[in-house]
Amino acid sequence: MLPLDPQLFRLFLEALDAPALLLDADGEILFANPAWQISPRVSGAVGQPWPGQNYFTLLNAAAGSGDRSAGAAAEALSQLAEEGGEGFSQDYFSKGPEAHDYYHLKAWRIEYAGEVVLAVLHSPQLQHDALTGLATRQLFALSLGAELGRARRQKQPLSLLMLNTDHLRTINELHGTRIGDECLIAIATLLREHARRPADLVARYGGDEFVVLLGDTPGTEARRIAEAMRAEVEGLHIAAGPQHLLSVSIGVADGAPGLRHISEAMLIEAAEVALYRARRRGQNRVVWAQTEPDLLTTLLKS
Repeated sequence: MLPLDPQLFRLFLEALDAPALLLDADGEILFANPAWQISPRVSGAVGQPWPGQNYFTLLNAAAGSGDRSAGAAAEALSQLAEEGGEGFSQDYFSKGPEAHDYYHLKAWRIEYAGEVVLAVLHSPQLQHDALTGLATRQLFALSLGAELGRARRQKQPLSLLMLNTDHLRTINELHGTRIGDECLIAIATLLREHARRPADLVARYGGDEFVVLLGDTPGTEARRIAEAMRAEVEGLHIAAGPQHLLSVSIGVADGAPGLRHISEAMLIEAAEVALYRARRRGQNRVVWAQTEPDLLTTLLKS
């Protein structure tokens, strides 16, 4: 095996398009490549030189502010430096005030001249759906965890809307999938107009299913927003055969301030069941989980 040439390795990292760092065993940043210098920063060290800072400290500071991905990365990197192994990888999500950043973090342990060096690479992941431009389901899942944690710490409400299009299959059968895709794009555009704050997120959850995450929003307000969305989609007056217009059914679930027992899975399940009931009751309607006593009782016991 050829000996590791530090200068050659540095030149290799500089040529990468993906952000990369070199750390010593204690987490001190030895080198940050150009892609790292211009990438979204999750540590609060904007504008400061990276070499000389301690990456473990930066990650733990972010973890103290509720960034669970940062905490997991710090623990795994520290363990890699101390105990050895080939490396590890994890999905890494960071939510800044203006954007959600989603990476696949990879790290390797390199031993050279008796010293341990960690190489850290952030590979950007797909964050937006190609058709609608909305966030992906993966980004939504990571965002939900971050927002739920923030809501617990700040004792703020958090609401989740789950939407399914009604009669889209009929439109696809009558007019083709291109027209169906245009319907999905039109719906996505409407949803964005109601979720414009930094804490909000609209995502394409499945083929014709969407989710809307509303930070610091109680259930009553979320239900009002859902009704507005439903009415605006109906107002598009897109024919779905001789008897129906394109519409959406919406399930609404919310977590009240201080209810620490509400999990991500419970919030999603409540919205899903509310959506299911909206569709069973005739479609083109909104069902709020809080008005379904049997649903809430079942969820809280699970």
